[in-house]
Amino acid sequence: MRSTVQAIAQRRLELSHPDGTTSEVLVLIGQPRTDKQGMCACEYSIEGLAEFVQLTQSGLDAIHALERTLIEIGRHLAETPEVDEGRLKWRDGNRDELGFPTGEGKSRV
Repeated sequence: MRSTVQAIAQRRLELSHPDGTTSEVLVLIGQPRTDKQGMCACEYSIEGLAEFVQLTQSGLDAIHALERTLIEIGRHLAETPEVDEGRLKWRDGNRDELGFPTGEGKSRV
């Protein structure tokens, strides 16, 4: 399944497979949009893992929606078997740091 998020930001992660090959995991974050009640919503997607994800996170304003989106992405990734198995990495190959906050005062993933 492919994402329909019109991204303002993206992050590419690398997934290692048991046979030694790798593939890309793409995290997309959409532009926060304000609804008629004044709340903001930010769509995001994660593709390339066993489970495709495309969800929306709300906030009181655009920054709050973005902050909550980043935390939700971090929490989602932290709960995946790919992270538990140490098969997902970002940039320098550090499998303990994917660059997303988890809302626990540290940036575990």
